[in-house]
Amino acid sequence: MGEILATMRDFGSEEERRMKTVWFLFSKLKEAQKSSNSEEFEHYLDSLIPLARSVLHLIEKKYGKKEGFREWFFNLHKDDLLEYFRDKRNFILKEGPPKTIEKV
Repeated sequence: MGEILATMRDFGSEEERRMKTVWFLFSKLKEAQKSSNSEEFEHYLDSLIPLARSVLHLIEKKYGKKEGFREWFFNLHKDDLLEYFRDKRNFILKEGPPKTIEKV
């Protein structure tokens, strides 16, 4: 297990590029929230969630054959937060933008 995590720290160019994009979108999301721009906030959230979730698929593709990966990956999918974001990603892709609450 430790070997998998150590190897995963050395992401390839696609994983790294995608994570940089995720962090960029997250910073823009926070800016939109601070400026109370709900339209921009929803656009960034709509882009961020599916992209962030896709990083796991890249990791699975790259490291899926390493010993112990399947067990680690299976256990990861039991995480409530991961399940929440998977559900939100599915909603975005299949039904529309995520539901957000606007402060008045």
